[in-house]
Amino acid sequence: ELEAFLALSPTPRRPGEHPRLRQLHRRAASPRRVGDVPVLAIDHRWQLQAMCDEAGASWDRITPLKALLFEAFARVAADHADVGILIDDVYGRDLLEQMTGRGHWLARALDVPKSRPVEFMNPDVGIILRSWPSDQIAKLMVYAHPSDPPEVAEVQWSQMARLAQAAQAADRSFLIEFQAPAGVEPGPGYLAQMLTEAYARDITPDWWKLPPIDDPAEWTAAAAVVAHADPTCHGMLVLGQTAAPDELAAALAAAAAEPMVRGFAIGRAIFGPAARRWLRDEIDDRALVDEVTERFISTIHTWKANRP
Repeated sequence: ELEAFLALSPTPRRPGEHPRLRQLHRRAASPRRVGDVPVLAIDHRWQLQAMCDEAGASWDRITPLKALLFEAFARVAADHADVGILIDDVYGRDLLEQMTGRGHWLARALDVPKSRPVEFMNPDVGIILRSWPSDQIAKLMVYAHPSDPPEVAEVQWSQMARLAQAAQAADRSFLIEFQAPAGVEPGPGYLAQMLTEAYARDITPDWWKLPPIDDPAEWTAAAAVVAHADPTCHGMLVLGQTAAPDELAAALAAAAAEPMVRGFAIGRAIFGPAARRWLRDEIDDRALVDEVTERFISTIHTWKANRP
């Protein structure tokens, strides 16, 4: 904090109101998580709606499905205190209430599903963050690529800057997730390019959630950007999308060699196959919970096996 203060020119007359100093103070005042964070992501909305449509099932089944996924998470959490969970408040509001205050890593979706340019579920993002419990990390999902048209890119960067400012004002942690838009491959240098642009615009999330790229050099380059621009960032997490088991294992192996990558935040690659069969009434509740529990534990083991 002191080094950042002394580096500012001109020197702020009220350091406590300076956005970057406020963020550094919040991070310094709260205990930093030690070790990695394996996260089960169950904040999906449109993806589960699509699964229901494919299975000929009602969307009303999404809430009970998430309750079962949460049960699988709770089983794993009983033996792995470091695990975290990512939830939405459309189909998972009760689960958020259950998790709040337990000490687990907990993130909450803030974005309108599939929106591009990205939109907030409630435009008064600052007021919303102040109303959330302080242990809930605000997560913004952004479909973005360096080749985006300027009119799309500028709106998205503006939205991310709004979140950064609101989070700093409310003393809340936030996470930004980048994915390439549908039909667009990330391409070489994707991670470093997106992070470099974010930091150039003073967007400094506490966490990054990034695509499952299987090239270690991509993660090394991304980590170098973070280490230079925001060395107190908590870290990067690998997302899963719909990667097949071998593809996911390759991505986790590539990312695990980089210390700045702190774990993963994976959903459909863990629960997707079982959820589809459950929606088609091919398996019962117990079978769903058992399979998701096993796949979550297996993914944790894959990550740890590749960690130096």
